[in-house]
Amino acid sequence: GVAVVQVGTAPNIHDPRPDMGVYATRESMFLVLESHPGVAAMFVYEEAHCGFNEPHSFLLVCKSSECRRRWYAESDAVDFWVYERVKPTKGGEVSLVHYDGATQFSYQVPPRAWETVYCRREPTPFECDYRGLDPERKVF
Repeated sequence: GVAVVQVGTAPNIHDPRPDMGVYATRESMFLVLESHPGVAAMFVYEEAHCGFNEPHSFLLVCKSSECRRRWYAESDAVDFWVYERVKPTKGGEVSLVHYDGATQFSYQVPPRAWETVYCRREPTPFECDYRGLDPERKVF
């Protein structure tokens, strides 16, 4: 199963820790979902063209880790799946006007602000050690 939840306005890099401020309720929901045994994958993405004055964020929650394969699929694979599964309207027009493989591909990398706010959690999540490049580190 898959669930998509609109989780409010997008954060910015100047926001405090996620458990503080106006997004504390959202962080509580994230923590509950992260600890739930039935959740195998969670993805956050932003959409700026959904009718609000500012970009809004969405959370996709999956029961199966197989969901990751489709989330990180190449854009041509997504285009094929959309073509195969989404039927035209009764009038013969395309059902999805603003979604295709390229749009899905843009959702694959979390926005920088989401990474920044996530890494302000206490204790700092281990994934945050792998952000960015260290210019002082030896390549070989």
